[in-house]
Parts: sequence; C-alpha cells; structure tokens
Amino acid sequence: MRFLKGMALIVMMMSFLLPTTTTYAETGISITIDFPLTDKLKYDMDVPVTATITNTGTDFDGDLALTTSTDTIKTYPLRIAKGEEKTMELMIESYILMPENKDTLTKRITLYPGGIEKQEKTKASVAVTKTPQMMAPNTPFILTVTSNEQRLINLLKSVKQIDDVTTITTRASQLPTDYLALATFNYMIIDDSKMSQLSEEQQQALKSWVQRGGHLITSTSEADETAWGAFNGLMPLKVGNKDQVNVEGAMVTYYQTSLNDKAQELVNKYDIQIAQRHLGSGSIIQLPFVLGDEAIQNNEAFYEWLVSKMDLFTHAPMNTLTQDQSRNELSNNTRVFPTLEISATTIITALVAYIFIVGPLLYWLLRRRGKSGYAWFVIPLIAIITAVAIFLIGAKDRIKQPSTQQLATYFINDDESVQGVYAMSLLTNSLKDVAFSLDDDTTVNAIDTLSFTNGSTKNYVKDHTLIFSKPSYWSVQTFSGNSFVSNVGKLTIDVVVSDGRIEGTVHNGFSFDFKQATLWSGSEQVVLGDIKPNETLIVSQPLKSPYLKPVENNGTIVQRNPGSLEEIAAGQKHAQETQLNLLAPAFNKPIIFGSTNQSLTKAQFKGEAKEQHLTYLAQAFEPRLELKGDFSISDKEMKRTIINEQSDMEVDLAMPDANEAMLEGQVNRYELTLPKEMISNDVGLQQVIVTEQDSNTKSEILNNVTNEYEVVDGTWKQQGNINPYVNRDGVITLRVSLLQETGVVVKLPTVQIMGVAQ
Repeated sequence: MRFLKGMALIVMMMSFLLPTTTTYAETGISITIDFPLTDKLKYDMDVPVTATITNTGTDFDGDLALTTSTDTIKTYPLRIAKGEEKTMELMIESYILMPENKDTLTKRITLYPGGIEKQEKTKASVAVTKTPQMMAPNTPFILTVTSNEQRLINLLKSVKQIDDVTTITTRASQLPTDYLALATFNYMIIDDSKMSQLSEEQQQALKSWVQRGGHLITSTSEADETAWGAFNGLMPLKVGNKDQVNVEGAMVTYYQTSLNDKAQELVNKYDIQIAQRHLGSGSIIQLPFVLGDEAIQNNEAFYEWLVSKMDLFTHAPMNTLTQDQSRNELSNNTRVFPTLEISATTIITALVAYIFIVGPLLYWLLRRRGKSGYAWFVIPLIAIITAVAIFLIGAKDRIKQPSTQQLATYFINDDESVQGVYAMSLLTNSLKDVAFSLDDDTTVNAIDTLSFTNGSTKNYVKDHTLIFSKPSYWSVQTFSGNSFVSNVGKLTIDVVVSDGRIEGTVHNGFSFDFKQATLWSGSEQVVLGDIKPNETLIVSQPLKSPYLKPVENNGTIVQRNPGSLEEIAAGQKHAQETQLNLLAPAFNKPIIFGSTNQSLTKAQFKGEAKEQHLTYLAQAFEPRLELKGDFSISDKEMKRTIINEQSDMEVDLAMPDANEAMLEGQVNRYELTLPKEMISNDVGLQQVIVTEQDSNTKSEILNNVTNEYEVVDGTWKQQGNINPYVNRDGVITLRVSLLQETGVVVKLPTVQIMGVAQ
C-alpha cells in the first residue's frame, strides 16, 4: 500500500512537471492557399497569399492566427457561416509554403472561436495550390502593370540584357491594398494603367511601398496633374501639350514637360525629358509617354536606347538578412536592465554589521532583560526584516511600475522622413496582461519571451495592438521590427574635403538635440559635436584619409553581458553603431550620425511605465572634393566591392584596414571606385599601379576597350593613357582567382592611381 501511494504521488508530480499536449477541437474549415501576384518567391521573406476559406462545419466567429518562426502571432478576424466560402489576403513566410513544410504550415495556422483571448483552439486543413519557385533574397524583382503583357516584351528583353532580373506581370485591378504585399518587388513599371483606376487603398499601398525603398517607373497617359491620386504634388514632371518625335526609328508620342521642384533630370534628348523624384528611401521615375504604346512596342532599338540612357535597375535590393541581424543586435541590448539599485558594498557592510554588532547587541539586550530564551527567533526575524527592507529599497522602482527600454536606428531621407529598425523590451511588475499600441507604419517582426508551458499563447498582435498575455513577474518581454515616420526633419550638410581636412557646416533641422554628431567615412569616425535644434555646427577637422568614402562593413559583432548603467549604455551604443555598420554600406556614401533620447517609433506602452529611449539617426551625404595639382589615391581610399562570381554575392572585407577578405569563391570580382571628382574633364589620370600581395591569388585587370582581362604578374603598371582601365563611372575592375583552397583569408592586390588636377 505504501508503494502504491508513493507511485501515485510520483505520477501526480509528473503530471505537473511534464509538458502537456495541446488538444484541438475538430472543425469543418479548410484553407486553400494561392499566389495572387506570382509563385516566384524570395526565400526568407514574407510573401502575399490569397487564402480561400471554406466552412463545411458549424458557424465560426473568431480569429485566424498565423505564427511566424520568430514567435510572432498575427491575428485576422474571421466570420464565416456554415456552407460559406471567403477569401483573405495574408502574409506568410515563403519557405513554409514548400511541399516539404506542409506540416509546419498546418501548425502555423490556428483558428480561435470567439477570439484569441479565449485560448480555445481549433484546426483547419491547409493546402497550397502549386509549388512555388524559390529565389535568392537579393534577386531584383520587377512588377509590370499593363493591360497586355505583350506590350512590354521588348522593354523587358532590354532590361534582362543588363542584369539577371525576375519579371512578373499583373493588371492594375490585381495590385494589393497592403504595402507589405509589395515588399518582394524592387521596381514597378506602370504601362497604360492610370492611377485613377486604382482604389484609394491601392494608391496608398503603392505610395507606402515607394517610401520604404521601392522604385516606381510610370508612364504619363494624360496631362491632368491632379489625376495622380495619392501621388498628387509628388510627380517629377509638369506635363504640357502632346507632340511627336523620331527616336531610334520609332515615332514616339510624348508630352512636353518641365521639372517640378525636388526633381532630378535623368534624360533630356530628342526633346524627351525623363525625371526622378525621391520619396522616402524610394523614388518615382516619370516618363512623358506611354511605355508600351503601339507605335514603339515592337522597336527593340528604342527600348535599348531608353534603358541605357536611364541607367535603370542599378539600385541594390534591400538585404533582409542584414536587417534581421541588426534587429537581433538591438534586441540583445534592450533586454538588459540595470541591476537592483543597491551596491554590493552596502550589502556586505550590512551583513558584517549584523553579524558582529547588531546580533551580539540584540543578544546582550535580551539577556539583560531576562529574555535570552527569545533570542533564537528574535535575532533571525530581525535579520529577515532587515534583508527584506534592503531588497525593497533597492527594488523600489521595479515594484512601483514596469520599465521599458527602446533602441532604434533610423536613416534620414531627403523628404525629412526616417526609416529604420527598432527593438523594445518590457520589464514587468505584475502578472496582468500588458499591451503596446502600433501604428500602420510600425511592424512587429520578432518577439522573444520566456514560456514554461506548452501550447499556450503568450503574445499576439491584434487590431494594431501587441499583447503579452499574463507574463511572469519581473520577466522581460522583447519585440522588434521596422519603423517609418514622416515629417521628422533632416540635416543640411554642406562640407568640402581639401588637403586632408573637412570644412563646412551641418545644420540641425530636427526639433530635438542631435547629440555627438559623428562623421563616418570608410572605417574612420570623426566626432563633430552636439547640435541644438535649428542651429548650425561649423565643421573644421583634420582627416586621416585625404578622401571621404562610403562606410565599410567589417562584419564584426561583439556580444556583451553588461550589468551596470555605464556598461549597459556602452553596450547599447555598440549595438547601434554595429547596426549602422551593417546597413550603411547600401547607401554607397559616407554618413553623419548622432543620437537623441526622444522616441520616434510609434510603439507605445499602454499604461504608466519608466521609459528609456535611445535613438540613433544617420544621414548619407555626397561630399565635395577639391583637387589641387598632383594627387594620388590608394585602394584603401576608394570604395571597394568584392563579388563572388559563382554565387553573385557580395563579400565583406574581413579587415578593411589590412585589405583582407575571406574568399569562398574560386573567382572573385574586385571593384574599386574613384571619387566622382577624379573622372571629370578637369582631371587627368596619368598612372595606375597594381601589386599582388598574396601567393594564393592570381590577379587580372579589366581593359574596358577590349573587354579582356590582362594578367597582373607581381606588379602591373600603366602610364599615360589609363582610361581603358577606368570606366565612365570611375570603376577599376580586377579579377582575383584563388590558386589553392577556398574559404581562406587572403590579402587583396593593392591599387594606386596618380593624376593631376587643372
């Protein structure tokens, strides 16, 4: 009997300790997933799908929930009667749509009758109509919007001769109403569709997509400048009367135009003016004619001329893997809160005082009063009360209210909007639900929280609100995502580099202090100082390098375990500079960055909390360079790009200052770009010297005239006319081949250019 009682006790304890298995109620709901725009998907990205939902069971009124690989649960309201069929537009991670991940997909989609708050789950059968084609995340995607895909065949043929792009064609009516559904696409070409044909939701989605980095190339099919809907007042061209002109043998019907404010002219030839205007981190490119017009759609020569003149499709696709890496770095540093506000010295002093002073003194007092028999519980009781008092003093802020920490890094756009990533952590002080409100321009991409129970929903996003359901006491909940904010402000940067110094001004157009403004060029940082709102900082600083160049990504991330306030601040500063180091190279320019303690992210805690914010802002700029007389420039002073020719992926410099890189590919393209001032008519380039530095490599230099590579044997030198080796964009191209093993760090060849400025 004693044995049976023991076994029963063990079984009862195990039932509490072992994870429970979630049970789902049966349902007659089935979900079929199709692709509204294309089944060509970028790996590691959320993609738009159309879910056709059929209900053969009982009426359902509740939420459809999607769980992502980063533990983010996003809910969609669903009300469907028995026998009814509905469609919903969803965003799903691309990789789980592959046939081998069918079980994962089914687990990720959950139905909650009555809403997710009730935690009652039901399951649905899920099927995907076709097997998607997976593409690399950096593949350029072009979406063409036209009434007939045959109209743009010759245009796309010309584009594909320049770059390996993926093209998808759709009609205006099929464009999504959520800008996130367009995130896969780098470019959109609008042919004969008018903006007025789109719904307001479609127009706003298109505008938001451009603001976040999309490039819209649009025809002009009418002269009414108020017919651009959400883009009214934002178009690059003022449109006038119709006219005709012969271009490359094609009679083009076009509109006479002039530039609007804030627009840049791309082409002005044959009386045809093509212009661009930046909007957020994207752009609008306007053509004064209809791209697929019947008179030109069969003229290949015209489209070849157009594509070459516009220099289209040269914008680097956003690297989503780099964004994820940078968000993780921020998250790691927001979840570290200061230790209790009582020092180790205070605790040790109190302990020593109690053992050697308070304890003996209490015993002496009790003995003197004849109460020494009570000493066994009075002295420990007072010790416990003292310890609790010390704890309460140190933890008073944590007990009083929850605490939040937010780190964010934004890049500043020309139109005074900012775009970037953020991470926020909450240190709870209760077991109640906590919530954050989110606006349309703030996404939640990842959530990190501790959960010791299986099958329960700990957090979810519903109706623009992020809810943490009954978190543990003093637990840390962390979430991160992307953020876009309009009308924030910008810096006005007017600097010139000459004789190894940078001179000029930086004006603060923000409503807050721009703290510790710092110039970042290559791997060099120069602190310029603090700038008050609407004030101008005079810049006069020496530089280690005589030239400014784009920020170089050295790929280094150092994990820290801070505890003190100083260590936490240092870790957060490091995290944000690491993030700038990861993201800035895409802008291909030097940057000026600084910080503010003001929050720009529209993720607000619902309730009272002790809040701490640290926001970094960075603005890329085009420096002016003054050249005088004879000059020389080395490879370390140029923009350097390494591309693995097998994978067509960019390779980071392992040690920028040492000119070293880890090369995984057998053959690699090494491009060095001169400052634009060195390829002007006032500058003569007179000599180029290339010297090999590693016995494991074979180097060659591209002759742009013959389109052949010439072998660099030790040291290669060209004097006099070096123009064949420097293309019109100021790029010198080398081919670096590994002679032995791959995946090793090698020293890249050195390059030096000499010239004279008039």
